[in-house]
Amino acid sequence: MSAELQVATHLRLAAEALSAANLLFEAGNRNAAYLAEQAVEQLVLALAQSEGIHYSRGQQHQLDTMIRALPDANTFKASVHALSWLEAYATAFRYPRTKGGVTASPPAEKLKSALSAATPLLGQLALHYGVELDAKADQPALHARAPRAAVGAAAAIDKAK
Repeated sequence: MSAELQVATHLRLAAEALSAANLLFEAGNRNAAYLAEQAVEQLVLALAQSEGIHYSRGQQHQLDTMIRALPDANTFKASVHALSWLEAYATAFRYPRTKGGVTASPPAEKLKSALSAATPLLGQLALHYGVELDAKADQPALHARAPRAAVGAAAAIDKAK
């Protein structure tokens, strides 16, 4: 599979997870937190793909570790890092505790804030990579170049001097 198709697929999976997370959040379903984490993980995987980073099986679901592997020059690193707290809802949240019971859901406002941040972030990544989120599953991104901050005209002039 090409890097462009992998990036597009990760972003489409993130869109589906975000849509489901929002529906579940509105219904008061605890699984909204899990799907929010899955959406962010797919965003990180798209970024990693464009950076040529591949995670070991042991790193999966470890958002903080995954995000730290991204170069600091990655334009979206800080934005996904702000959502890394969702990592806690990737695995242990889905299963009963050893002594019974389940881990509490995140506060509703905190989760709503994460969903509200992840949605435009997905849009920005789709725009950067040229991904039509509603396109056929086999339509790749226009490119898989890593996102970097644009060099302003003044900075370009200074470099030329």
